[in-house]
Amino acid sequence: MLNFEGKRDAAKLDTIDLFVVDEDRSIARLEEALVSLIEKTPRRR
Repeated sequence: MLNFEGKRDAAKLDTIDLFVVDEDRSIARLEEALVSLIEKTPRRR
């Protein structure tokens, strides 16, 4: 699993670093980052 380290703000995703650290926490943090990105992405109609 990949672990997001540092800021999980959608605006910073271009500079996010990935590390394999703690598999259980990694899943939750990855989900948080994806939700943040989805929420801040303009909807296409």
